[in-house]
Amino acid sequence: MNLAQSFINRYESEDFKSDYYQVLFEQFSNNEGDVLKRIYDLFNVSDYETEQYFIFEGHVSKETCKKVYDFITENFDLFVKDFRGYYVGCTSLESVSFGEQEEQLSGLYNHTTGKNYGIRYLKKLFSNNDYYVSGDLAYYNLSGGLHVELCNMADEINEILKGE
Repeated sequence: MNLAQSFINRYESEDFKSDYYQVLFEQFSNNEGDVLKRIYDLFNVSDYETEQYFIFEGHVSKETCKKVYDFITENFDLFVKDFRGYYVGCTSLESVSFGEQEEQLSGLYNHTTGKNYGIRYLKKLFSNNDYYVSGDLAYYNLSGGLHVELCNMADEINEILKGE
């Protein structure tokens, strides 16, 4: 495995994903008001996506939306899904994108030889491994991320909605 591939392996690792998971949880917690409004709107505005998963009659109160939010927070792992591309869907409550990963090519050290890698060598190596190289920077597009999917545990949320 070459250096560029080892970076790609890191991007695809669970450790890398767990860093973004933490960011997603913080965003979800810090944006409670926005997430509650999103939950309220998804339940109270006619929407095919929510109607096919959730069973309730009429209006869902803000108090019930808060119970749904608290349930999601307590069971956060069960609501987090991966996404590919740039669209997470209309029932996503919060998302974090992996985006483009940037690597500085100058100053990379070869621990075997004790010398820095040559910049020309690195540009070719990273280019050949699907990175976009500009100057001494290499960019790898991950075009995906993690998001909180409201519909992941529809049966359990329907139990909360029955109490409405």
